[in-house]
Amino acid sequence: MLPNFICPGAMKSGTTTLYKLMKQHPDIYLPRKEIRFFASENWHKGSDWYKSLFDNYGGQKIIGEITPQYMYCPEAVKYIYDLLGPNIKFVFLLRNPVKRAYSDYRMRKRLGVNVKPFKAYITGDIQPYRKDLDFIYKGLYAQQIQRFLKYYSIENMKFIIFEEFIHD
Repeated sequence: MLPNFICPGAMKSGTTTLYKLMKQHPDIYLPRKEIRFFASENWHKGSDWYKSLFDNYGGQKIIGEITPQYMYCPEAVKYIYDLLGPNIKFVFLLRNPVKRAYSDYRMRKRLGVNVKPFKAYITGDIQPYRKDLDFIYKGLYAQQIQRFLKYYSIENMKFIIFEEFIHD
């Protein structure tokens, strides 16, 4: 069985919390978080590898995957469409872009990634040397969602604002 929904992010917007909550529901099947298959990182492993991640499916009504990298990976939506077709549903968790960027920055710094001062990224004084360090780009939601709208109807999408999500 393959997913009937995907949560493509955004990163640092509550996707881990959503995963933990959904994992507890008896009608929802989720393999591990952040499979990253459609984000090129694991695409080379092939669709059989991806399908095998869902082998423990036990008849649940909802089968999903939560991988925030899909939000900003340009080729992800086409790969999703090619494998899962036009009926897949999406849940987008969105957060205030500045707070999202700073949270991402702080996480990288905690992980020991060599990052420059946050202000330098915001002012554009430096350009990130790696795409995953582009804290600003990952918050340009309109651009990213537009890619999904090239393949899917807005009716296939649910948008949740992080600040409202954690409040409820």
